[in-house]
Amino acid sequence: MKHPYAFTLLLGIGLLFGAGCQSNKETLLMGDFFTGNLVSYKNGKMDIIASGFRGADAIEQDGDMLYVSSWPLGKVWSYNLATKEKRELKGDFTTAADFYLDRTDKQLVVPDMLESKIHFLKLNDDGTATMSKTLDAPSKPESVCRGFDGKLYVTMINGDDPGDGGINVIDGDEVKGFCRGMNSPKGIAFVGGYLVTADETTMWKVDAEGNATKIAEVADFPPSIEFLNDVAASKDGNSVYVTDMSKPSWMFNPEGERQLWPLDSNQAVAPKTGCVYKVTLDGQVTLAVPPGDDRMPGPNGVSVAP
Repeated sequence: MKHPYAFTLLLGIGLLFGAGCQSNKETLLMGDFFTGNLVSYKNGKMDIIASGFRGADAIEQDGDMLYVSSWPLGKVWSYNLATKEKRELKGDFTTAADFYLDRTDKQLVVPDMLESKIHFLKLNDDGTATMSKTLDAPSKPESVCRGFDGKLYVTMINGDDPGDGGINVIDGDEVKGFCRGMNSPKGIAFVGGYLVTADETTMWKVDAEGNATKIAEVADFPPSIEFLNDVAASKDGNSVYVTDMSKPSWMFNPEGERQLWPLDSNQAVAPKTGCVYKVTLDGQVTLAVPPGDDRMPGPNGVSVAP
């Protein structure tokens, strides 16, 4: 880490606000949106698994295989950890967001946010993938997980009006409203009998009746919190990991359409605030992955290794 004094100061602030860094016994997998690095993190040690996945959004592992989506590139890839082979499974989405890896049915459930569609991508035994079904999901589906009664639930950003965002449920071939009252919900996970989602600078938990409760807000995090994004359930059954991506505007060329600055561009100045928090269902916040590492300036996707 290039700025130990800055990190020490940030850590001290985190401790003051109840968000001190803790030793992490789980292996976290993260996709960095700007650099395209896929990284692992455990017990204070970060390692790059692979590079070249710019705009990385979802990241999930199944055996030797990693699956990764790219929101700005509209791609979904597989990456074989044993052979180091990267394969494009599908490359013509508009905005491939935070998919759900359905290990039982061997498929990826991929929300295409700007197209307001949810695609079911069947994972074939030969390493390819085939589109099996597409559902309309207005408006702006972002992240999918399996929840109550084994059904799939998806966060919906919807429009710009405060409180019009929320969660829908996929019931057969219909995408139905489940709860509202959020602003712009992103990642979602099912843990401890609740759906948990990140909504800008707020964490929510939602019960089986669709009742949403705030479990953590700005004041519960260090002052640097900016853009909570992906969410992954911890194996402890009582908490989630959530990425703070930092405000993503520094990553994009404003003259392009979802165009990231080149990696060597002097226009892309990272604020070095990107990190990962662990949040319990009763709102206790701890710092799981500290900010400041140039290999991960803008973490988006996060999951827990099997």
